[in-house]
Amino acid sequence: MMCLKPLDLDIDFEKLKKEYFSQPLMEFKLEHCCSCNDDYYDHVTDWHHFYPDLVEGSELNRIVDQVNTKAGKPIISHVQYYRLDANASLPMHKDPMRTTRCAVSILLDESGPITFEKIGDVDYRVALLDVSRCSHTVKPYPKDRHQVKLSIAKYSFDQVSEWI
Repeated sequence: MMCLKPLDLDIDFEKLKKEYFSQPLMEFKLEHCCSCNDDYYDHVTDWHHFYPDLVEGSELNRIVDQVNTKAGKPIISHVQYYRLDANASLPMHKDPMRTTRCAVSILLDESGPITFEKIGDVDYRVALLDVSRCSHTVKPYPKDRHQVKLSIAKYSFDQVSEWI
């Protein structure tokens, strides 16, 4: 099973970073997770998120439009900004399929690999990830991990990987 497909998207990382860092990220709270121990998320204080608005003229909106155009249809269901604090980790998990079958993940800076249970460590900058079928974790890294996640709820990794 393939879990990751590197993507070559046209991204102005400086503009995207400016948009990302202008938002107030909050502690992550996840309810009804289907593949993790819910108790873990009751005490998470080192994983932060924000649901940004797609504003016309923004780099984020341009990236979403670019992905949808490559796919030939609107496929992005929602967008999130994440920050995992330096030296923190996430447990092995799968994302809930009802919200994210797969996702385009954009790392804004060097932040270490994602680790898939069946593959091991994989470094990437921009990739399509099969986050609902492939168990994955993020190991501790000495720098904060800044991520933009374009979630796709309606289509599978296999479908999207053919389109983009």
